[in-house]
Amino acid sequence: MLNKQSIRGKVLIFMDNILVNDKEVIINESKNWNEAQEMFFRKMLKQGGNFSLNNHKYRVIPPVK
Repeated sequence: MLNKQSIRGKVLIFMDNILVNDKEVIINESKNWNEAQEMFFRKMLKQGGNFSLNNHKYRVIPPVK
């Protein structure tokens, strides 16, 4: 399961084309993920991209360095 520190404040996360402003939504979704799915999501938080996970479509936009 993800925790609040896993999701940085500047990362934009869209779930099913809706911007997720509350980290708790993603944390609650992560309760249903297996370890491989969680590691994949953490990787995508760092690099960004579009992907599907457990019948939800995600779009992650990391902050510009």
